[in-house]
Amino acid sequence: MTILITGGTGLLGQYLIKKLLQEKYSVYNITRRSTQSDSDHYKEFVWSEGSDKFPLKALKEVTNYGVIHLAGEPVSSWPWTKKKKEKIYFSRVNRTQQLVSVLKKFPPQFFISASAVGIYGEQKDIKITEKSSIMDQNFFLQKVCFDWEASALKANSFCRSVIFRLGVVLSYKKAFLHEQYKWI
Repeated sequence: MTILITGGTGLLGQYLIKKLLQEKYSVYNITRRSTQSDSDHYKEFVWSEGSDKFPLKALKEVTNYGVIHLAGEPVSSWPWTKKKKEKIYFSRVNRTQQLVSVLKKFPPQFFISASAVGIYGEQKDIKITEKSSIMDQNFFLQKVCFDWEASALKANSFCRSVIFRLGVVLSYKKAFLHEQYKWI
C-alpha cells in the first residue's frame, strides 16, 4: 500500500515517514519544496506554495493508497501579522479544500487529517474532551480549526475519513517556543 502524506517535512511528518518506510509502505510525500531524492519506496511531489495545482502525477501512479494530511504553516513563529495569519488559514483550510477536491476524482482507501485542540478556543479552567462543544469561534485558531475540519469532513462522501486533534507536540529536536522564551 502507498501512503500519500502532506506535511512530511514537519516534525510529525518526518517521524511518520521514517516509521512508514520501516514498515515497508511506499510513501509519496507531497511537499512545498523537495528535500531528498526518490528511492524505491519514497517519492516526492512538489505542490508549490500558493498554487492550487495539486501534483496529479502522484495520484495517477497509485491505485491502493491512503492519505495522511498534516500540512500547515507553522503557528509557533511570531509575530502573527495579517500576512502570517493568512498563510496559516490558507495552508490549512484552502489546501484541505483543494486536496479533498482532487481526492474525490481519485478516491483513496482512507483520509486522515490533522486538526488541533485550538478548536475549543480559550476555555480557562474547564475540562475539555473530544465530546466538548465547540464555542463561537471568537479566536483566530479556533476559526481556523473549525473551517479546517469542515473542509476535511467533505472526504466522508467518498472514503473513510478520520480527523485527529493535536495539542502542542514537543521534541528534543525542535523547540516550540519563540526564541525570546526559554525552556524551563
